[in-house]
Amino acid sequence: MRNLKRQFLAGPYILWMAGFILLPTLMILYYAFTSTSGDISLLNVTSITFSVHFKSLMLSLKLALICTVICLILSYPLAMILNNLKTKSQGLVVFIFILPISCSASSHGGCFYPTTASSTQRLVSLDCQDLIF
Repeated sequence: MRNLKRQFLAGPYILWMAGFILLPTLMILYYAFTSTSGDISLLNVTSITFSVHFKSLMLSLKLALICTVICLILSYPLAMILNNLKTKSQGLVVFIFILPISCSASSHGGCFYPTTASSTQRLVSLDCQDLIF
């Protein structure tokens, strides 16, 4: 009975993974290997060799590497602190560390939709073009 209950509780996470990991991956693969008319084509895949696309790819990989290193540097000490902290305040500590990350992600979303530009960007005078390109 207990095993069945755990399987039932895993349902929302499986749906979330399917919706936010599997579905976007399938859409990327579909658009990568089809043309605008829907025919199978390698044109989109081979266009990465163009300098503007290759430059964007390299910038994305560079930013991903920087973010990964920063997250690893921050997460290992936090994991050690949480492991040694045997109180009920572990959830609060995790929340305090996660909150700036989620606020940062939501504040950069305003660059893509100018009408929803956040007050944080206006406060520090960030130019959305500098953030995107």
